[in-house]
Amino acid sequence: MKCKILWETKSVSGMEYIGTKIILLGDKKFKIMYSSRNGSSDLSVDIMTSDGSFAHILSKYSLGFEHMASYVSDVTRKDADFKRGSELCEKVLTKIYS
Repeated sequence: MKCKILWETKSVSGMEYIGTKIILLGDKKFKIMYSSRNGSSDLSVDIMTSDGSFAHILSKYSLGFEHMASYVSDVTRKDADFKRGSELCEKVLTKIYS
């Protein structure tokens, strides 16, 4: 089963970078969030519940994600890190929900 991207956005403000991607896998919707700020990086996945809200299901620790970019990296490197992180999320979600 292949993931379909429903929405993707990023916000860059100074050294802070936040990327969000909403994907559809089968009949389930997921929100992937990546951030790089204050010397740290984070990656998480939430699943949309029946009432339209999102519930947290995976963190960078459960995904095994190690960031390459840092808060002082340029935007191109942060974009690549977000792409690498979201591809990992999609791979894990496909294994779990297919």
